[in-house]
Amino acid sequence: LSFDAALQRAAAEQKIVFVDFYTTWCGPCKMLDETTWQDAAVIALLQAKAVALKIDAEKERDLAARYKVDAYPTLLLLKSDGTEIDRIV
Repeated sequence: LSFDAALQRAAAEQKIVFVDFYTTWCGPCKMLDETTWQDAAVIALLQAKAVALKIDAEKERDLAARYKVDAYPTLLLLKSDGTEIDRIV
């Protein structure tokens, strides 16, 4: 799912967009993949409330720059118009 498609889907489903900006070399990012993102309760919450995306910040440099992502992982909560609600770094 592309970023733009996620925004459109979130608008249609009246959800937020949850973005996990990661890099392939990021240790904490790998820990999230092995633990948090495998947790059934986390998966259920994200499916119910959000359109979730994982974005490699090194491949999507323009998008990472748009949201001033400079540490990894950076987790963003966005409105369906792309406006930032909150972030966890």
